[in-house]
Amino acid sequence: MAFEVISYALSATPNRVYAMLKLIEELQSSSPSVDLVYSLLQPDSINKNKESAESVYGILQNLGMVSLSQDTEKTVRLVDDSFLHSFDDFRTKMQQSLLGAIKPEENNYLFTQFTAWYAVYNQRVLSLRREDLERKFHEDLYPSIIASKSTRKINDTALLSWGLWARFLGFGREYAFARGQRTLLPNAYVRVNTLLPSLLPLDGSELPIQTFLDNLSSYCPELDGGLVFNRVYESVYAQSSTQTHLSLMLSSALNTLHINGIIELIDRADALNTRQLFPSQSYQNRVSHVRFRQEITTA
Repeated sequence: MAFEVISYALSATPNRVYAMLKLIEELQSSSPSVDLVYSLLQPDSINKNKESAESVYGILQNLGMVSLSQDTEKTVRLVDDSFLHSFDDFRTKMQQSLLGAIKPEENNYLFTQFTAWYAVYNQRVLSLRREDLERKFHEDLYPSIIASKSTRKINDTALLSWGLWARFLGFGREYAFARGQRTLLPNAYVRVNTLLPSLLPLDGSELPIQTFLDNLSSYCPELDGGLVFNRVYESVYAQSSTQTHLSLMLSSALNTLHINGIIELIDRADALNTRQLFPSQSYQNRVSHVRFRQEITTA
């Protein structure tokens, strides 16, 4: 059965996953047992129930980040600690470990699929409550489950978990409306920013926007042009429909990168190929080329 990070308890947050990794790293020289790690991460004086710690450890096991000795001591060790120097390095490692699924049988495909669906729905997601998101997702992609009243792919708890991990992995930020509803504002800035050295020429030369998008789709099946995004788009809008502009999620990311001076979005009047960003009065809507603002040097 495929591993889905959003199937774990809500208490298994990205911060707690990082905390357990750092704890095991600190204790490596003393060969810590799993029970010791649990008790330090979740002391009995706070809560004797170790469900949260067990869920966090389960995620690490599924990602192959820890190993457990077969002796009676059950010593736990890190498989690799090179990504624990900073929280940003940890985020990058988790992006590499959790994202990229393109087949239903692959780990975290459901996370990728729901993220793509969220991107495809653009601004409409902002007016939907969790129960509406759940219903429309199944109506669009799993109508047979609705018809047969079978167990749903995503429930309310999984949606909350998706929101936690989607924010951490770089697909948007949380926004609280006046009426108390919280939602994820689509903006894949963090997700795209991490990948830029693999997407653009490091010398700052211009790249046609379509080439940039083709490069992006090979890393991000959940974003515009990616395999999962395209499948979801066809299911939601029918196969005959053509995407006229980039999604709000990707457009917001590109605009944020442009405003922050990381990349430059260029609109050349004589360009043969251009793409339209999601319609907005706050940024340019047409792009022909993209480049790094400054030459990037690598170590």
